[in-house]
This record gives sequence, C-alpha cells and structure tokens, in this order.
Amino acid sequence: MTATTRLPSDVIGVSAGSACEFDEDTDRWAVRHPDGAVEHPRILVWRGAGPSPRDHLVGRAGVTIGQAWRDGPHPFLGVAIAGFPNLFLLPGDRRLVTNARRRHIRGCVELMECAGATRIEVRSSVQRAFGRESRPVSGRAFRRRLRRVDPDDYELTSAADRADPDLYEGPAMLVVGPQRVPADVHLTGHLDPRDGHFHWYGRISRDPSTDTLTTPSTPAAALQIGDGPVRPARLTERDPWGNLRVTGIGIPPYPVGEDA
Repeated sequence: MTATTRLPSDVIGVSAGSACEFDEDTDRWAVRHPDGAVEHPRILVWRGAGPSPRDHLVGRAGVTIGQAWRDGPHPFLGVAIAGFPNLFLLPGDRRLVTNARRRHIRGCVELMECAGATRIEVRSSVQRAFGRESRPVSGRAFRRRLRRVDPDDYELTSAADRADPDLYEGPAMLVVGPQRVPADVHLTGHLDPRDGHFHWYGRISRDPSTDTLTTPSTPAAALQIGDGPVRPARLTERDPWGNLRVTGIGIPPYPVGEDA
C-alpha cells in the first residue's frame, strides 16, 4: 500500500496501481490498493507522475480520466481537474514547485473545512481558461501563483444541500437483446458544445442479475426509466467494484433541466 499522507484532514496519497472512484453520495473516494486493502478518504492526493488514461480513476458521474483527458491533460495549476472533486495532483518533478503545490493543496483543504463543505472542485471554466494560456510562466512566477488559493477558482458544496438537475439516481430497466433486467442506476450528463449532442453516462450498480452481462462482448444495450422511452446505451466496462459503466448520446432516458 502506498504511504498515507496526512494533511489538515482525512487525506491519503496514492499513485498508479490503485483503483480510485469518487462516491457522489458521500463525497468520498473509494480506493482499492494493489494489495486489496480498501480506504474511503475525503481527499485524494495523486503522487508522482500524473494519472494516465489507463489508470482506473473515476470522477463524477462515472467519467474516467481517459474520457476527461481525451483531448490531452490540462490540470489547473497542475493540481486540480474539473470533474474530479476532492482530488489533487502532486508530481515530484521539481522540489520548489512540489512544495508550492503541497501548500496550495493544504490551502484548498483548509478552505473546504472553513466553508463546512464536503466537496471542492476546480470550476471547468477556470480550468479551460488556464489551459488556453500560451505564454510561458517562469518557475518563480508560477510558485507565486500557487501561493494563494482563490475561492472563486473552486466550487465548494456539501452533499446535504447540493442538487443536480441533470442527475438521476434510482430504478431503471436494462434491456440487452431479449433480456429485461431491473437495475439501480446513477446517471448524469452534459451538452457538449463541440458536437451539439447531450452525452449521458454513469453506472449500473452491481447486482446478481447483471453479473452475467460482460463487456465488451455485450456492449449494445438500452435503458428505460419508468414508463419512459427506451434509450440506446452502451456498456463500456465493469469496474473493480462490479458496477457496469454505461454511456449514451442523445436524449437520455431520464428528464433533464427544466423537464425534470
């Protein structure tokens, strides 16, 4: 198991080899280490080389790091990734920069605690703006930028008062060929401005009735919620906890936004 890193709160450090998945119900990470041990920290610090698309790192709504970084990695200040709450990166490439990043992470955790929040996440607009910056920044200037945590850069929320109009959690019917399998699902999505389509995704909770379904040999599927329409879906993988990953493009099987 990787060594535990104690910052101001419930924080552990991991690196490649651990399976990590964010639990939106508790705002904690579920971490399965290579030796089989499981931990549920509030804050996760990814140490060493940053996560690669091959790592099992799953953020909000079941989005994997590979999906989030399909256009390349652009972490904000090298420490935070939109869509991956309570996660911070701490590469050890340069000592002075690493120390500055460590202080920034500490400041973020303290900011979260002072606000009484259970989740901290860099705003996607802030991350995009940072990624568009093309002018090189000197090491000293970059360290100065890391020195101060701007609360406007991060979204602070708590599980008790957070509501997502594009989120659905509850029963559904999974349709695979002639099979109709009752399932519990956790789904969300977003409108992608690049193609103009709504992309929805999430997980189907592990259940004996879905254990016979495998991916990618049975990727084609559909989901139905209540008496609603049957929407095409794709089963992409089974995670280390036995949940099935599901994705779809177009109108989702659940109401979103003003239709919810």
